[in-house]
Amino acid sequence: MTFKCCSLNIQELRKHIDNPVLKHYCEKFEIVCFCETWQLKDAEFSSLLPGYTNFDSPRKNAKGKRGAGGVTVFIKSWLIENGIQM
Repeated sequence: MTFKCCSLNIQELRKHIDNPVLKHYCEKFEIVCFCETWQLKDAEFSSLLPGYTNFDSPRKNAKGKRGAGGVTVFIKSWLIENGIQM
């Protein structure tokens, strides 16, 4: 079985959260990774892509209000539910 994977340096996911073009693009992939999310708390973007399970790691020691760093990964939920080994 093959999976399509995408990795994007998003530089503040919050400013792209309502972008339908981004969401449509991401739906082409089973695994979507965003780096430089600048997220401020755990699970901040968990509802961004319906039908995906979200795993994230905000940067805990970011300086300033915007956050910095941070990674979030979305995996199609059916992969998780069916226990697909990668």
